[in-house]
Amino acid sequence: MNIRSLPAGVQRFALADLPPEPWRNGGGWTRTVAASAAGAPGHWRVSAADITQPGPFSVFDGIDRTAVLLRGPGLVLQGPQERVVFEGLGAVARFPGEWPLQATLGEGAARLWNVMVDREALRADVQVHRGEGAVLDVPSTAVLMVVDGALDVLDGLAALMTLVAGEGLVLTDLARPLALRSAQGPAHWILTTFLPR
Repeated sequence: MNIRSLPAGVQRFALADLPPEPWRNGGGWTRTVAASAAGAPGHWRVSAADITQPGPFSVFDGIDRTAVLLRGPGLVLQGPQERVVFEGLGAVARFPGEWPLQATLGEGAARLWNVMVDREALRADVQVHRGEGAVLDVPSTAVLMVVDGALDVLDGLAALMTLVAGEGLVLTDLARPLALRSAQGPAHWILTTFLPR
């Protein structure tokens, strides 16, 4: 992958390069993509969660969660009265962190794009896109990840890099919009932005 000098506020990541952190219950792994500074008001966190066996989800009081299925169709999160079903890849679910949920796997291990925000301060806008490209003109903080295909990232007419599946950008206070252009036919990507309440 070719990378030119990046503009201020643009940081590239690849899921494969992020260290996996084991869950306390042994049911999976988490790779932290980005998070707000420790102790900062309006806490948020974006990660990729690999669910390797059935079991409980952690409970987070005061947190709103959004999850996108990246792998493992048929994943179900079941609570006493709540039920979240991920029927296909790219399926999006939003639910309170207080829900006591148990994960049941469908076709093998599952992976979720996992977004958590402090409910009192922020809301997360998580959008799944598929197409030939777009313009990235985002608020103060956003996280983009390619699900499949490949995207060229351009600053004006200058090509900065090509992102492939599992790679993305953390964007903070962009000075100017960036452009996304499909490199190999239609691409599929997730854009997560954080907005104040």
